[in-house]
Amino acid sequence: MSHALLSASAADKWLHCAPSARMEALLPDTAGESAQEGSLAHELAELKARRHFHGMDKGAFTRKFNKIKSHELYAVDIDNYTDAYVEYLKDVEMMFTSKPYAVFETKVDYSHIAPEGFGTADCIMIGGGHLHIVDFKYGKTVKVDCTENPQMKLYALGALKKYGLLYSIEDVTLHIVQPRMSNISSWDITCEDLNAWGQSIKPVGQMAYDGTGECVVGHWCDSHFCKCRATCRAYMERMQAVAAFLDKLPPTLTDEEVGQCLTLATDIKKWYSILENYAMTALLAGKNIAGWKVVEGRSNRAFNDIDQAYKTLATSGIDESLLYNRVPITLTDCEKMLGKKGFTQMLADYVVKPPGKPTIAPQSDPREHYNPAMADFAGLETNN
Repeated sequence: MSHALLSASAADKWLHCAPSARMEALLPDTAGESAQEGSLAHELAELKARRHFHGMDKGAFTRKFNKIKSHELYAVDIDNYTDAYVEYLKDVEMMFTSKPYAVFETKVDYSHIAPEGFGTADCIMIGGGHLHIVDFKYGKTVKVDCTENPQMKLYALGALKKYGLLYSIEDVTLHIVQPRMSNISSWDITCEDLNAWGQSIKPVGQMAYDGTGECVVGHWCDSHFCKCRATCRAYMERMQAVAAFLDKLPPTLTDEEVGQCLTLATDIKKWYSILENYAMTALLAGKNIAGWKVVEGRSNRAFNDIDQAYKTLATSGIDESLLYNRVPITLTDCEKMLGKKGFTQMLADYVVKPPGKPTIAPQSDPREHYNPAMADFAGLETNN
């Protein structure tokens, strides 16, 4: 599948840091197993949506579903989460006074806003002067909100361009469904305001396409996993600001200064990991990273043929029961086997969640303050 240089999914990044799009285009794609899993989930979500809205022969649906189920990354939870997505689409459908026009996994062109810009909208519904766009997010690490979301607004601008002459559209509602994080959000905007926003970002879109402007460091670097972080000078200069802060401190830190240092050091720790991964990849590719090399790490002994080794032991008189330990599968593996719904129905009464070990976190973290007394009480309660 081809991708636009100014992709909608990366809009939050190139709108803040215009050169990032061209910089990333020079680097290899690093999408891994999570991206493949997301693509598989989207494929199943589209199949189920088309069956509900457009109708599909049961045999054809089953054949396509079975093909998806044969994929090595398929899990029961993908079925459950895509069901949740389609159920939400049905709720959106009910918002219309009559059956809406509905399309899925549709290419939309917003090149009138961002040069050569296009993307794929998961679901578009139109009717009664209203446009609804629903985006299915399968991620489970970064919670995505719909309010003022540039990716969704670009999809909407592309949809208006594609369907505006066929349908009279006045208002737009954008939706994000992220079932793995129990996250559903929606946001309304008028076509007038949407078009005004589109016009306002055109100069930035042109800079991003040209690869001009200044690199700007912010949350978009990490939340969108910018591939340039390891070699981005602006990202490095933010780390230098940490050192400048430390140079000005007196011999003994106050508790307030300790808090400031922790906040800054969090970025340094993350940056070091990014640099380390980049250097490893570069060195393995034959490049030279001054002062560093790749060495063989620690390893443990292992049988090159465990079946033959144990057969030898059994032949020599060792009881087979001494060679194996019966170990139950983990709770997580059990949930994967049964699926979240089946696991909850069958085993919810047997699941406990003891308090976790104390750890520091920024004040913005939504978790409650740790209370040692309550944690001790909870531990005693769990053991009874």
